[in-house]
Amino acid sequence: MIQILEYLRKEIIQAISAAEYLINDMSVGSNIIKVKRAGIKWDVGEEIVVRNDDLGEAFTVERIIDRETIQTTKPATHDWLVSQRAQCNRAVGYHYLKYVLLGDQNVIPDYPAVTLEANTKAIEWMTIPGTTNEFTVTIAVYVLEDNTEASYKLLLQYTSAIEEMLMHNLHPEISAAEQILQYDVVYGESLIVVPDATIWDINDLFVIEDDYHKDMLEVKRIIDPITLELSRGVHFDFHVADGSVAKKFRRYFYDSRVTNITYGYKQKGSAFLKASQINSYTKEERTLLQPCQAQKPPFLPDAPEN
Repeated sequence: MIQILEYLRKEIIQAISAAEYLINDMSVGSNIIKVKRAGIKWDVGEEIVVRNDDLGEAFTVERIIDRETIQTTKPATHDWLVSQRAQCNRAVGYHYLKYVLLGDQNVIPDYPAVTLEANTKAIEWMTIPGTTNEFTVTIAVYVLEDNTEASYKLLLQYTSAIEEMLMHNLHPEISAAEQILQYDVVYGESLIVVPDATIWDINDLFVIEDDYHKDMLEVKRIIDPITLELSRGVHFDFHVADGSVAKKFRRYFYDSRVTNITYGYKQKGSAFLKASQINSYTKEERTLLQPCQAQKPPFLPDAPEN
């Protein structure tokens, strides 16, 4: 369960915050922000915050110049330095996500915040050697109640962003093995070169992605120790310079989605909060080796040969 919660935490941070560290300094008077994935994470008119660990500054996106460059509607009044871990966050109403925490916390240091709480694990036998494991998780979104429409809209937008993320992640990549592509792969190409093709088997799911695109295919055959052929050609160009990687599922989660969402209010410490609860489930297929044979405890030695 811990791997599922950690995966969800990472995906929620990306879905709500679209967090990216600056790749160039942003100096006082500049209205240019350089981040790795500007072209796919932000839109014109979007509210953002550039911040480090101590303070932040609000901006509005005026233009996306290229896939690494954002132009803002006003110049910076602080220096935002790569050396100080400056980052750019999506920030609805200029409020960026403060915390994503595991477990239902009685007191949360700051808001808006999200908590992830494990609920149940159900195991069902499907075949003699196989089971399905179904995990349920509650994701709670908290926003300070200030009697304004802005805080209510913030709650709805955060909840909607998490819902969309979950509904678009049918096969969560939990415990996936990752390898860097050795050569560029162009649209329609089905031969892939990786450091070690032997970790895949025929008919395995094969995920290929970079900072901008993602494709999921099946392995048709292993040609040699570093080359494999996919069941079809890829739908995008994947370049080594864009950090393209290939992934193999070590655990196969074949379904993940939202079951229901509730909205209301909650007291946490002295804070009165607008809150939503997103209930989701994730299903895993698991194969057991020789599940019906009696197994001796592992600490007993083998019987001596006659």
